[in-house]
Amino acid sequence: MSFKFYPLKALLLGLVLLGIKANTQAQLVFTKEVKNTTTGGDGTLANMGDELLYTITVKNNGTQNYIAAKMYDNVPPGVIYKTGSTVLNTTTLTDKPGGIMPYAGDGNAVNAENYMAGVLPPGQKATVMFRVTVTGNGGSIFNNATIDATQGNVSTIQATNTVYTNIQKDAGCNIIYQTTPAVVSFGRNTPDDQKAYSWVRTVDTITGKGSAVLYDGPNGATKSATTGNNVSGPLLDGCAAIAYDKASQRIYFVNNVAGANLSYIDMSTSPPLSAYRWSGTPLSTNGVSVNRMGMGSDGYCYALTSDASDLIRFKMNSSGTPVINHLGPLTNANTNGGHNVRDARNGETGGDIFADGSGKLYLITNNSSMYKINPATLVATYMGTMKVNGQVVDDNNPFTSQSLAIDLYGNVFINGAYNEVFKLDLQTMNAVSVNSGSSGVYMSGDYTTCAFPVLNSSIIAKKTYTDIDGDGHINGGDTVEYKITVTNIGNINAAGVYMYDYIPPSTTYIKNTTKMNGIAVPDASGGVMPFAKTGTPNGKMVNTLGEDPGIVLPTQDNSAVVTFRVRTEPNKQVCNQSKITLTDADGNIMFVNSSDPTNTGQTPTCFYSDGVLPLINLKFKGALQEQKSVLNWTMNGDDGVATYDVEYSENGTVFTKAGTVAAKENSNIANSYQFTDAEHTFSTTRWYRLRVNQKGGSVNYSGVIMLNTNKLDVEAMPNPFDRDVNVQILVKSAEQVRIRLIDFSGREVYTTSEQLAIGSNSISIRIPAGLSKGMYMLDIRSGKEVLFQKKLLKK
Repeated sequence: MSFKFYPLKALLLGLVLLGIKANTQAQLVFTKEVKNTTTGGDGTLANMGDELLYTITVKNNGTQNYIAAKMYDNVPPGVIYKTGSTVLNTTTLTDKPGGIMPYAGDGNAVNAENYMAGVLPPGQKATVMFRVTVTGNGGSIFNNATIDATQGNVSTIQATNTVYTNIQKDAGCNIIYQTTPAVVSFGRNTPDDQKAYSWVRTVDTITGKGSAVLYDGPNGATKSATTGNNVSGPLLDGCAAIAYDKASQRIYFVNNVAGANLSYIDMSTSPPLSAYRWSGTPLSTNGVSVNRMGMGSDGYCYALTSDASDLIRFKMNSSGTPVINHLGPLTNANTNGGHNVRDARNGETGGDIFADGSGKLYLITNNSSMYKINPATLVATYMGTMKVNGQVVDDNNPFTSQSLAIDLYGNVFINGAYNEVFKLDLQTMNAVSVNSGSSGVYMSGDYTTCAFPVLNSSIIAKKTYTDIDGDGHINGGDTVEYKITVTNIGNINAAGVYMYDYIPPSTTYIKNTTKMNGIAVPDASGGVMPFAKTGTPNGKMVNTLGEDPGIVLPTQDNSAVVTFRVRTEPNKQVCNQSKITLTDADGNIMFVNSSDPTNTGQTPTCFYSDGVLPLINLKFKGALQEQKSVLNWTMNGDDGVATYDVEYSENGTVFTKAGTVAAKENSNIANSYQFTDAEHTFSTTRWYRLRVNQKGGSVNYSGVIMLNTNKLDVEAMPNPFDRDVNVQILVKSAEQVRIRLIDFSGREVYTTSEQLAIGSNSISIRIPAGLSKGMYMLDIRSGKEVLFQKKLLKK
């Protein structure tokens, strides 16, 4: 298993300021182009079998060397790599084991000609070329390359432009052939042989109707495939497995009985057509019938036993004799969860297979589960379950996928033991009927085409954040909600999609705040954010709402959206990225990293947390009781706080620690604390503040309160003020007061209510961030009685 850089996004290796990164990216000119060497064209168009030449150029336009330059470029879906064709500058590179292109997977070094690996000097360039053969015959081939290079201590990740090749479609490969009974509907006296799937017709994909008979199984010509002599008896007799090979213009088939010999219908001649059979060429040799068959884009025909115990591959040799290989039983991908491709008890039997333009097969079973099959590894990856008319297939909405064929546009047509044809949209996984009535619509044993469209799942991710208190300014102690949107921009489901998101430094995760698609996700053991869990693999699967874990359907509307909340520390730059991984059909782990949509380039999501705690998080006040200073404070959600140090000063400038109180570490509630200073009882004027010690090591301070034993009725200071105002109030009985700050247009810009003890009280007020400079009125009332009013100047 290897790791791939996903071509659309890249990992940022080191957190750098955006300005620096944008500057370094501008110094690298990184481009990609494609040419069609078969036609001599520019590569925007191609036919199946054409050769494409990709050229990637990276040039250093700066004044300093780039070192450790590494390029990643995966061979795109819809083509096959031409082994030994990769050239760096003028040197042919050795392929990776198994004939893998040198820059696929975990990438490879690039360098300017005559320089060491990874070195790009100023003004120099590196050029990489490789060739592929187009194996799809419908859809679009697209890809780009990514480079990771270092200049000084700054790592730059940059992608090329994306190049596209549209495959010119062969209209003949949109024709669907089917095996049907003799008639559309059966009467009570219809003979059994008239009900068998023994007639070949085409299907009208607009109306669902069947054509006239192309081959009559009971009555058509039957011959030996070896000698060409006539043989007795029908050859096409109850067939549920057919595959059309355009190259030979044959429809290969086997009848739906164990040990049936391989046969074909010659479609290259004018009607009446003939069927041919080899002797001693059973596709199934384990006593299980073959009822699933289809051509692959690699030129082989594939057949699958009804229980998936044997995937069979065959091809004609130079003498026209079939060479049959029994590849073995299918195995389940690690990401399949409770879905088992060989679970006959739960309906994972029957159905049919079709192929894409990248050499992969797709199986939809009788119970509507879809699996992607890699013939090289026999691994079947669960891709989701189709719906019918928007409804889940179950006992209330039964459906059997017996016959399948795909067209050049990626539409899958489905039929079975019913007079109805359905079209499955792979982007929504929903099948709808194409016919308005049953007239002329046949039941079928199997469908087949020669279409191999490009099917591809491509993942991107973006990450944003929101300051929950909504003031637009993130302060230390604020709650920030991250939102990660994982989107499949391909044309088929992505399967086994994991997301890993570490909790960024200088923040603390708020337990039980994680949601996916608006639904709460339980924390991992120990209160760990579920997507921050480490292991093999890291993180947790994400999915489109309503889909199985790991399944992300195409389009923005089907994105998987994860949110979680953290508490910030003051005076910190906070940056992080989410990492999305999925395993492709070849066993390579591909990954993308989230990007900040507000920034240019491939950057992490960052913000700066200011060094002050907003008043909503901390309230601090004090009172004199029997010459002792009694200090009270509340903190809304202090799970990120370790301890509070109460600090004392005689002059309001130099502070020393008077005591320490451990934090209660309760999130989402107001935690109340009290500390009595019995030591400093002789000073007339006493100043106090709180030192808030965060778990991550950061420190923050509250505003300062002053207690005065001279029994001042009411006082407010300093004046002018910046962020904090200390209010001293002497009351003769315990009472509640309301404190307001009003601008000179009469608008209330701040208000709080405080419960005061008998005697002298001191309250620290933190004014909200963003308050404009100017004159304000401080208004303090007990009920309707005005206790104090004073003009204060905001600096």
